Amino acid sequence: YGKQIALVSLIETHWGSAFEYIDHLLQTKLAIKFILAKENLRIDSYIQVLIIDDDF
Repeated sequence: YGKQIALVSLIETHWGSAFEYIDHLLQTKLAIKFILAKENLRIDSYIQVLIIDDDF
């Protein structure tokens, strides 16, 4: 993945801001899934399955 991202909170209620917030959440989800793909990461398998699930 190679990028660092941070969670942000939605302050404004404009549609553009909401879109950017959702877009950032999807990027965060991708980063979390990338981290879970690393073999040396120790995480409970139940939690890993929950995060990898498309409903996460």
